[in-house]
Amino acid sequence: MEEVRLDTDWINKYEEEEKYYGMFYKEGNSKIKINVLYVNRNKEMEKIEEKNIQLSEENLIKKEDFINIINKYKINDNKKYNVLSILVYNFILEHEELKNFLNNSNKYDFLKKINILDDYTLSSTINCFQELNNLYIILLEESLNKKTKRIRFNIDHTKTTKRKHK
Repeated sequence: MEEVRLDTDWINKYEEEEKYYGMFYKEGNSKIKINVLYVNRNKEMEKIEEKNIQLSEENLIKKEDFINIINKYKINDNKKYNVLSILVYNFILEHEELKNFLNNSNKYDFLKKINILDDYTLSSTINCFQELNNLYIILLEESLNKKTKRIRFNIDHTKTTKRKHK
């Protein structure tokens, strides 16, 4: 009986060519860049801090991570800051759309505002564009005059009194 040999050279050639295009396939995000923007009382940008963090789970920024980051950066130069806004830039373009994006980038919006502080799931990103993914935390300096207005209710005036009849 004659031995049949399968030609696999085309598979090797395909894999060799494919490795050059691997950077255009989506992959999960294992890290993200954080920019903390400090805004003073006059609504002027005072300072920007930048840091890369490793995500504990791929494509997931946990609520605990948000809280830790905010607590770490809320005091700077002996000034206290409160969170004004949290924004996430997640570059979620498909590799087929790259040419359209280069020709007309205005129709794409990758910036999202986070309204509720909870776990946030990132979308997978084309490998060579993962460095564009960013978390922006905008902190506003606390005002000096934090006076709370007290409201007192006089309950006695709301009661009716019984009159004594003679």
